[in-house]
Amino acid sequence: MEVVKWSNYLYGGNGNLAEKILWRLSQHSEDLEEEVLRRTTNLLDERAKCDAILARFLPSSVVRQLRSGSNVIPEMFELVTLMFTDMPDFGAYVARHPPLRATTVLAELDMLFHALLSQYAVYRVENISDSYMIASGVPVANGTQNVLEICSLAQAVMRRAPEKLSVYQELPIKVGIHSGPLAAGVIGTKKPKYCLFGNTVNIASRMCSHGISGRIQLSDSTADVARTVYPQLMLEERGWIAVKGAGEMQTFWLQF
Repeated sequence: MEVVKWSNYLYGGNGNLAEKILWRLSQHSEDLEEEVLRRTTNLLDERAKCDAILARFLPSSVVRQLRSGSNVIPEMFELVTLMFTDMPDFGAYVARHPPLRATTVLAELDMLFHALLSQYAVYRVENISDSYMIASGVPVANGTQNVLEICSLAQAVMRRAPEKLSVYQELPIKVGIHSGPLAAGVIGTKKPKYCLFGNTVNIASRMCSHGISGRIQLSDSTADVARTVYPQLMLEERGWIAVKGAGEMQTFWLQF
């Protein structure tokens, strides 16, 4: 009698001991399945968060290759369009104002780009302080579409900057754009970084540094594609200018 009472206390209800053990095993199995499902869901959520963070530093296609254990082999791209932006007077501004004020300016600038980048097929390669380097056509080639994507982004930046940047009148942005071939690949293992190499990078940078605040300067190679394929992009000829490391180049202003 005592054994029966004790088994009823442990397993609940009526029935023999074997039935109660089987019932408890069944319940335990269901509990384990629920726990596994819960932990799997949490793991997938954390993985998605991790991928979102990695996507800020590496293209999503590269993240997938690295996660699968594949080596990211450097590639040559025949046509990539690069955009460099800069606030020429930011250094002098920092010297005149408290550090927190400069931080606010950079935060506003980052919010501006963050809001716009997702609307175009572009990748933010790098940004240092007030300078940004953005590309289209890597790591997935997209024909001449990269010219339209970068030019459209540049126009959006210049249109939105006056309303989104509290100091835009004092710190206007200038933009330089160039299109051409380059190589791209992941450098580093502990802190991998997607890097672009080639003279196209140098000339795109020069288009910015040789530009004028408040304007978008295009190289002739970008302008050729724009005029031929995307006539909706309105250009104005600037003329020939001396470009460091490249000699005389014909450049154009992109209207916005």
